Amino acid sequence: MLLLNSCFSPQLIIKVQPSSNENVFWYEGQPIAEAKKDSIVTRAAFSHISGEYYIFDIEVFNEREQPFLVSPEDMFITISESLKLPAMDPEKIIFSMEMEASRIEARQKNAAIAAGVLVVGTAIALAVSDTDNGNSYDNDYYDDDGSSGLRTKLFLY
Repeated sequence: MLLLNSCFSPQLIIKVQPSSNENVFWYEGQPIAEAKKDSIVTRAAFSHISGEYYIFDIEVFNEREQPFLVSPEDMFITISESLKLPAMDPEKIIFSMEMEASRIEARQKNAAIAAGVLVVGTAIALAVSDTDNGNSYDNDYYDDDGSSGLRTKLFLY
């Protein structure tokens, strides 16, 4: 029991907090960083980690009359003065996941077709080899019916 107990280690607990110089408010126990510039209000809150990605909930409010383009390529997270990590485009990630799922499905269908061809080919090869192997189970007996001179072939299995 002690040997198995040592095989598992606790998972890392990661907490992402806004820096102390940001405008932060709390909602349902979660810190949300908020910034306002030129009538554009942005809010960001850490959501969770998925694999190697840190997922954030982002809200952008446009309080001006002109439209405003929100682009993931222009977003980043600042770790330190010298380290800024770019945001990933969620549409590109979803597209790559869909492409991988499509490739997996195509591989599975191709494998099923190949397996079907192999089964049919094996069945044909067995049928052809079974008819001419000298071990036929057909024992031919002919019976002469006497009156018409016809011969009837009987098959015994």
